[in-house]
Amino acid sequence: MGRHVFMWNLKNALGEKVKSGDYVLKVEVTFWPSRQYQCVEAPIAIGKKEDHVVVKEGNLIPYLEVRYLP
Repeated sequence: MGRHVFMWNLKNALGEKVKSGDYVLKVEVTFWPSRQYQCVEAPIAIGKKEDHVVVKEGNLIPYLEVRYLP
């Protein structure tokens, strides 16, 4: 519960910077013991210009904001 902030350094599992392009950020949560589950997806463009997406849905993840700053 509460507000959480996550940052990605734009590197893949091998430590290499990812290529420019369209990506989908997924956030999944399961609430125990009720086993409620929610997955929220936010498309974001990684490239030369700034991008910003807000997704509002559900009760476990009511607000998801994603920003790309070059």
